[in-house]
Amino acid sequence: MSRALHPLALLLLPLLLTAPAYASFGADGPSMAQQTAAREAARIAGAHAERQRARDTPPRAPDPNASIFEKQPVVIEVQAGIGAPTGLLGIGLDVSLAPHLAWQVGAGLAFGGPRIATGIRPQLVSGDGAIGLGLGVSTGRAQRGGLPMTESSAIAHAVWLESDLQFIRRSAGWSGRFSIGLSTRLGQGPCVDQDGESCGAAQAIGRVSPQIGLGLGKAF
Repeated sequence: MSRALHPLALLLLPLLLTAPAYASFGADGPSMAQQTAAREAARIAGAHAERQRARDTPPRAPDPNASIFEKQPVVIEVQAGIGAPTGLLGIGLDVSLAPHLAWQVGAGLAFGGPRIATGIRPQLVSGDGAIGLGLGVSTGRAQRGGLPMTESSAIAHAVWLESDLQFIRRSAGWSGRFSIGLSTRLGQGPCVDQDGESCGAAQAIGRVSPQIGLGLGKAF
């Protein structure tokens, strides 16, 4: 029996000799493990309290004085027009970046071919309506002479400066917009006919043409 316990006694002897030192350290202050456990418990308690405060805090009430352009700042609209930035028919996005400033972007089809446009609109808001001055650029193929895609027609890539007066009405999740203004040609590439051959001098830069447009869309 004593021979069987002899190895075990050898293993326990270092622990018995160092036990007073460990007891003394524990009496003087918390061990490192205890300090770590205390910090972790404090962290968990703080996170729980933060979650509880978040649950108890009521949701922020909407500003009763906010305009409809703040409550429904984004509009996806179908556009139609004559000489309009997105041509005869297009689709656009209208985003109110602030109550008195909106950004517009769209694409459509004009007589000469595809058109894309973008711009900003400073606006004065009153109730569920606004009056704004649209300023932007558009680019696409310009039509010159004849009907589209006929032997007498010619096309060229062009860039226009767009400026218009816009009247907007937004209510019950819907938005309507009417615009009237001017398009000024800033530049144009080479004029090419339907056979891909040059058709002479391009239309003069600076040419101004009227535009009129309508937009109807869903507000979010």
